[in-house]
Amino acid sequence: MRRDEQGEDLSRLLAFSDGVFAIAATLLALEIRLPALPSSAAPGEVTSAIFGLLPRVYIYVLTFANILVFWMAHRRAFSTIKRLDTRILWLNGLFLALIAFLPVPSSILGGYSGVAPTVLYASTLSATEAAIVLISAYVMSRPDLLAPGFDTREARYRLFRGVVPLGIFALSIPVAFLSTTAATLMWVSIFFVSTVLGRAYSGMLDRLAAKGGRDGG
Repeated sequence: MRRDEQGEDLSRLLAFSDGVFAIAATLLALEIRLPALPSSAAPGEVTSAIFGLLPRVYIYVLTFANILVFWMAHRRAFSTIKRLDTRILWLNGLFLALIAFLPVPSSILGGYSGVAPTVLYASTLSATEAAIVLISAYVMSRPDLLAPGFDTREARYRLFRGVVPLGIFALSIPVAFLSTTAATLMWVSIFFVSTVLGRAYSGMLDRLAAKGGRDGG
């Protein structure tokens, strides 16, 4: 009975989490809208207004991609959990609060340039990454919460995979005081880093599976 209850609780947590992700992603798009123009506006004015939206579109794409990466990291973290406890619920709540907040710095950075909007955006991304790393670290410290047969080496790798982007996000904060463009490029570089780490992760899983097969034989 308790196992069924734990399974139901985990399903509810994941459904609630997915809902927060979906709402945050949707709110991003609502910030992309043309300024009010008179019906008599010349075609050139409309074209100029559309091109003026490009910074917002860029930040929208960047933030949506980050939300997608955070969603995948959340999915990986909770795919190994067999039961929940109060600390996981609070840590997950902190993570979701930051996800829900992402449209705010995204809107500010899309509308204004400068150090302050860039630092706010980088700080929010850093805090969000730190929250998912905390979840992974806590789960790794509690083997009793993990699904049977889960390899702790995989857990350590997942933790490392979160710490690397966290370091890049955090480092972009002081860099923003020197160059906001450089800070933005650092955020973009994270997707390339994630791709490399993802391939290494897949290779590690293949090696673990092959080793398990040999041990089993």
